[in-house]
Amino acid sequence: MVEQPLEPPVGLDSSFEEVSTWVQDEGVRRIGLYDMGGVGKTTLLKKIHNEFLVKEHDYHVVAWIVVSQPTDPKKIQEHIWEKLHLPKSQWNDIIESERPGKILKIIKEKNFLIFLDDVWEEIDLLNLGIPSRNHQHKSKIIFTTRLQDVCGSMHAERTKKVECLPADKALKLFREKVGEQTWTAHVEIPNLAEAMIKECKYLPLALITVGAAMASRRCPDEWRGSIEVLKKLPSEFADMEKKRCLRELRLRWCKVWMSLIIPKPSLRTMEHLKYLQVSRCEFTEITMGKEEYGWHGETGRSDGLGSLRLPSYPEISPEISHLESQDCFRRLERIIIEDCDKLREVTVLIYHAPCLTYLRISCCESLRELIAGDVEDSHVGKILSSLIYLDLGALPELESICRGALSLPSLELLQVVKCRQLKKLPLKSSSSAHARRQFCKIRGDWECFELTPAGTFFDQQLQPARGLCCSATPVLGSRVIGTLKS
Repeated sequence: MVEQPLEPPVGLDSSFEEVSTWVQDEGVRRIGLYDMGGVGKTTLLKKIHNEFLVKEHDYHVVAWIVVSQPTDPKKIQEHIWEKLHLPKSQWNDIIESERPGKILKIIKEKNFLIFLDDVWEEIDLLNLGIPSRNHQHKSKIIFTTRLQDVCGSMHAERTKKVECLPADKALKLFREKVGEQTWTAHVEIPNLAEAMIKECKYLPLALITVGAAMASRRCPDEWRGSIEVLKKLPSEFADMEKKRCLRELRLRWCKVWMSLIIPKPSLRTMEHLKYLQVSRCEFTEITMGKEEYGWHGETGRSDGLGSLRLPSYPEISPEISHLESQDCFRRLERIIIEDCDKLREVTVLIYHAPCLTYLRISCCESLRELIAGDVEDSHVGKILSSLIYLDLGALPELESICRGALSLPSLELLQVVKCRQLKKLPLKSSSSAHARRQFCKIRGDWECFELTPAGTFFDQQLQPARGLCCSATPVLGSRVIGTLKS
C-alpha cells in the first residue's frame, strides 16, 4: 500500500472524525462523500486512506482507484487484478467475460477495502468481480462523487456532504498561500483579499490556486484587477460546477496569469464544450493537470508567476509522449485564439479535440508550434481528422503545425497569411488523392513553402483557380483562391 500525496487539509477535521467512525464500523460497508468539485472530497478521502495505512487492520486487499469520466470498468477491474497479485500474463490471456469470475473466486475469500475517487455514475461492481454488500467476509467501499444521486445508485449506507470552508478558515488558508510579506505589503491588501475570497466561493482549491497566484502581487491595483478578472470569468467557480455542461468558454484580457491550467475534473465539466475563444491573454502555455490540491510543482515554475487554473490538478508535461490520448475535448468543434502575444504552443487543445472542425489562430507573436513534440503512432489518425477550416494569420514565429505528417482527411479550406517562418504543411503524401476531391480552397503566401518528398506540402502543383493568381501577400479575407491540379 502506498501513501497518497497530500498537503495538510484545512477545515476537514469534523468531517474526518465523522467518516472515521463509519470506517471503523464493520456494519457500514459503503460510504459516499459528495459535493461540488474543488471542495475537498479527494483530500478527505486521501486523509482517510493515509491514516488507515498507519493503523493495524485485517484487510487482505486495500486498493486506491481513480475512476474519473468516462468510467472505464476494465481499468477498475485491472487494478483489482493487480492487487490480488494475479499474473499480468493471465490478464492478457484470459477472455474478458471470464475475468469477473476469476476475480470473484479469489476476492470473496478475503477482507477488502476499496477507495474509489471521482465516481460519476453507478458502477456495477459485481459485474467486475467485486462481491456485493452481503459479502461473507469483511468489506468496505468508500467513494467520492460530485453527484448526490450517485450515492444512492451506489447504495451508500452513509453519506457525507463535504462543505465549503467557513469564512475564518478560508481567510486563514488564503493568507497562508499569499504569504505574510505580501499580506502586509499594503494596508488595502487584507480587505481586497476578503473580496477575492468571496469570488473564490470559499472553495479550498480555488483559494489555494488564486492565493498562490497573488503571492508576488503587492500593488493594490493588481489585486483590484485580479478581482475584476475573476468576476468576468464566464465559468465562475461555483456556477461552472452547477451547470456541468459548459458549451461555450471565452477567456479575454487575462493579464494576471502566465499559464492556463485545465484540471482533469474541469475537463469533465467541459465535456460538452463546443466553442473556445482565448483573446488578449498573457498565457505563455495552456496545459493540463490532474491533482486536486497543491501548487508547487504543478507547472514546473518557481518564478512566482501565477497560473489561472480552471476550477477543479501535478502537471502533465506538454511533450506529446507524456500526454494521454483521452480525447478530453471530445465535442469541441471551434477554437479561436487571437492576440495572445506570449503563447508558445497549443498542443493540449488540439491533441485532445478529435471533432475539431474550425481552427483560427492569429496575432500570436511568440507562437512557434501548434503541436509540440512527436505524436503517438496510435493517435496520428485522430489529430485534426475532422478539421474543415484552418486559418493561421500574423504568426511571425510559427515554424511548425506538427512535426509529423497528418492525413487531414476533412480539410476543405486552408488560409495561411503572414507566417513567414512556416515553410511546410504537415500533409501526408496519401492525402493528395483525397485532396483532389475534397480540398477545394487554399489561400496564402505560397511562395514561402517548400515541396518535399515526404509530402509535407502537396504532391500536386498549385494552379490559379479560374484565372485568378495566388497573391504573394494576400490579406485576411481575400478572395484569392488556388486549387489542386488534378
